[in-house]
Amino acid sequence: MTSYWLMKSEPEECSVDDALAAPNATVPWVGVRNYQARNFMHDAMQCVRDGLLFYQSGCVKQVASTPRYEAFAISS
Repeated sequence: MTSYWLMKSEPEECSVDDALAAPNATVPWVGVRNYQARNFMHDAMQCVRDGLLFYQSGCVKQVASTPRYEAFAISS
């Protein structure tokens, strides 16, 4: 079963460019203080086919105004 995940990062912690420049395009996700979110990331995000929308706080308005993502209710 395919799942869809919405992930947010602060640009000073790990920008999209940082993630893309990392070996194999992976970076450790540290500082997750919400235990339920951490458990989802550890236990439920297992399928390579899962969809992911990754955004940073500076681009919320841009994402929200993109027709492709109009179904997402994003607020800052």
